[in-house]
Amino acid sequence: MSKRINRLLSNPYGATILKKGIVIMTGLLSMILLTRFLGPELKGQYSYYFNIVTIGTTILNLGISLVYPEYKRKDKDYRNVFLSLSFLQFFIYLIVSLSFWYLSDSNNYGMVAILVSVGILNLQLSQINLVENIKSHSIVTSVGAISNLVFTLIIYLFFKNSVSIALILLLLKNAILIGGSIYVLKNNFHLEGSAKIFKTVVIAGFLPMLTTVLVSINYRIDILLLNVMDVPFYDIGLYSTGVQLAEYAWMIPDIFKEVMMHKNARKDDLKHLFFSIRMANTGVIMFILVVVLFGKQILQLLFGSEFMGAYEITVLMFLAVPFMVYAKIIGTLFIANGKWNFYFGTLFLAVVFNIGLNFAFVPLWGTIGSAFASVVSYALSGVIFLCWLLKHTQVKWHELIIVRGYDIKQIYRKIKS
Repeated sequence: MSKRINRLLSNPYGATILKKGIVIMTGLLSMILLTRFLGPELKGQYSYYFNIVTIGTTILNLGISLVYPEYKRKDKDYRNVFLSLSFLQFFIYLIVSLSFWYLSDSNNYGMVAILVSVGILNLQLSQINLVENIKSHSIVTSVGAISNLVFTLIIYLFFKNSVSIALILLLLKNAILIGGSIYVLKNNFHLEGSAKIFKTVVIAGFLPMLTTVLVSINYRIDILLLNVMDVPFYDIGLYSTGVQLAEYAWMIPDIFKEVMMHKNARKDDLKHLFFSIRMANTGVIMFILVVVLFGKQILQLLFGSEFMGAYEITVLMFLAVPFMVYAKIIGTLFIANGKWNFYFGTLFLAVVFNIGLNFAFVPLWGTIGSAFASVVSYALSGVIFLCWLLKHTQVKWHELIIVRGYDIKQIYRKIKS
């Protein structure tokens, strides 16, 4: 049995699928508990703070985690340089965030500042671990997901509903992941680097940072805009629940995105990229059918009758996921090769559409309008990336829609071996 598990973990797809399976199951259970713990109103407030953390983490990461795959292709080993820079950056950010927390009138905003600092370190260590050893990355992520479920259950059972408690839980989750990554990466680590090389890395990360800021804004700006346009937190809570459910479908392309990031960090692997797109699309289509047919029953079962109003939002957000398959998986080619200009331009266009359509549609249709704006922006970026791939490779569009017979045979051979 242990040999089979080791064989599964030694395969990039096997390790990532096992990890994502654990993350999806434990994450869904954690989401159910946290959503029931908070209720619609507080869930809306928590989602607002969470999205600020996500966007802040993306900006202040400075693109450092994103250029590591590019540096991995170089002759010199830059692992300790990036680790040293990550720890230095965290130390500086932590001092600033603790000072902000001390001076802030709001404990929640102070906690947001700390969460940004901790989230950046977690992001950077996780990316280094992913590129270096996908097996250990999968183990750390799985342990973190299981731990998060345990702590979520504890607060659900023993604490009074509070946004502050939910933010502390998020901090604890990041701390566990950081601890796991440090444990894995500590071997052969020593401080390395200079002001010159650190400056070079930060400069190299500038355009990737801008690009990922656009990604983050495209995925996270909706809830912030809803708050700006005075949509009640109760409605935002329903909206965020539908979005969060759809994010679990995002994990399907993320499985293959991580594998392709691991592979493309060494060399472009178009054969596996095409396979990944077909597999991800197939899984996503199955998810969509389930949500369309049984979405209301699922919402009531998981979160209670007060969240059934999130059904339309959930369906709309799931319809956007197939386009994200192309954006996420094809995007690994640009990231690994350091070709950020086209990537940046596409995402910039999508963000402009997203923000503009939010301001146009939310006053008319509320949260439904925001969901529709997200679908349009995701579709735009996905279609552009797909057109780029079709132009620069020999693959045909119909070869990227759904799993094919030889894919199933390939999977069967891998499982059997």
